[in-house]
Amino acid sequence: MKKNNLSKRALTLLAALMLCIASMNTVLAAGYTDIGYVTQVWTQNADNYDTFAVQLSITHIDPDNCASGNQVTWYRIKSEGNAGYKTFVSTILAAAAAKKQVKLYLDGCVDVKPRPTNAFVYY
Repeated sequence: MKKNNLSKRALTLLAALMLCIASMNTVLAAGYTDIGYVTQVWTQNADNYDTFAVQLSITHIDPDNCASGNQVTWYRIKSEGNAGYKTFVSTILAAAAAKKQVKLYLDGCVDVKPRPTNAFVYY
């Protein structure tokens, strides 16, 4: 009986450890870009939602490996299910018009591009 109880504890501990490692990989994948200028923007409306893409003047390593190469300059966000979409687009357009540098926080992918969730403008 003791041997069986020890095996259950070991399996439970192993499962908990595996969950911790899996969640660490998810958290570590997100990250910030370097600071750069907005060089291009692109918009599209399809399937009842908007897509906005922004290109920065810097090359960044894609933390989530969204595309086949890990060096990226383009980032994409969709309006679908994203309450901050309009704020993000407005912030990027204002920074581009004012010729100010930006830094993006990336978390996940949209199609084959990293998905920005936050934009920081530098004055």
